[in-house]
Amino acid sequence: MAARRRTTLAVQFFDLHPIRRGLKAGAFVYLQDAVRLAVDPQSRALRRADIKQCFHRGSELLRWLRPSLRSKQESDELSASVLGHISQSDLPPELKLKFASLVGRRPRGRPQESKSLAVTALEAKLARPEATWMQIAALLCPCPKHNEYCGKNLEAQVKRLRSLLRKTGLVPLIVASAKPLLLKRNLQELLGEER
Repeated sequence: MAARRRTTLAVQFFDLHPIRRGLKAGAFVYLQDAVRLAVDPQSRALRRADIKQCFHRGSELLRWLRPSLRSKQESDELSASVLGHISQSDLPPELKLKFASLVGRRPRGRPQESKSLAVTALEAKLARPEATWMQIAALLCPCPKHNEYCGKNLEAQVKRLRSLLRKTGLVPLIVASAKPLLLKRNLQELLGEER
């Protein structure tokens, strides 16, 4: 009971996930703007590029938050279930074939696990700025053996995340919403915002 209470107090006093909160808030704002523009019939035709860009940025921010959803076995079971529903549907045969070919396909781009891991790693680096990327990788990386590649790969993913935060304009929002002064200072140094 005492450990749980200390953890609750730590969460209340310290902002433990400023990067995740910033990503969620940014994704919400971008997707909200995309829906607002898409619903308005006058702006929909004129601002199609803006709608597409807002939706793309919002969904890109959300992709950094999702951890691995399923194990291989769960994924196979889900694929079999979806294929069963497709085969029983009233769709034309050519559409059934097209949908069936899409079921087992992996999504394009970097694996979701590494993106979610990069967010966690950036927050770990925020909590312990003196830690090396190799030390953080040893704590977070799911692979059985760690070598210098794990640390370099994690650092590269974090650089991509930092670049995305700057590109979407979320760095000032994340830094401004930080409560303790030390956290704010660490965020400014880690994310590269001038004071």
